[in-house]
Amino acid sequence: MPINLEILLSKKYLINVFKIYYISYKKMNIKLLKNNWRKYYKRGFITGLVVLCFLCFVDQTLQFTIFFNKITNLGMFMITLSYIFFGAVFCGLLSLIILIIMSLVTTFKN
Repeated sequence: MPINLEILLSKKYLINVFKIYYISYKKMNIKLLKNNWRKYYKRGFITGLVVLCFLCFVDQTLQFTIFFNKITNLGMFMITLSYIFFGAVFCGLLSLIILIIMSLVTTFKN
């Protein structure tokens, strides 16, 4: 079924979409996001770091590696460390996205 671009770009449709997002923004729980974003990022980062280090350790003990390259010299060690670090940063950002979704869904109670 083809998407009708005239409907998607019509003024009435865009106004309705904007109203939905505006209402969601007004009802979102900003205090949850403001008070907990550091905790969620740290939790996601440290969890990702531990899991990826464990996967790297198990992967290096195998004869044929699955997730990481075999560490044979300092250059390969640095590349593997950067993969682990960037994976942990991604896990932290993913936990922040989950927190934003939670703050959109929940409402603030006085």
